[in-house]
Amino acid sequence: MQYNRDTSGKDTPLPKPSVDTGMGLERLAAILQGVHSNYETDLFQSLIQASAQIVGTDDTNHNSLKVIADHFPFRPLFSLLTV
Repeated sequence: MQYNRDTSGKDTPLPKPSVDTGMGLERLAAILQGVHSNYETDLFQSLIQASAQIVGTDDTNHNSLKVIADHFPFRPLFSLLTV
């Protein structure tokens, strides 16, 4: 990203041009932790394990638990609480 375009269409150079990889926190965590799925990262595992405990199952690979973890609105806060 190099420019800011205002409502009139005028481009103004940004003070600090940058590159947006679109990678996101979850993908970066997967790469750094050497896993193949976002759900295998510590960001999701704590949510998945806590959800499994709440619903009373040992099957942490169940897709329903992944959906809960992925759609949990306060994922970062919940991750801190389940550590």
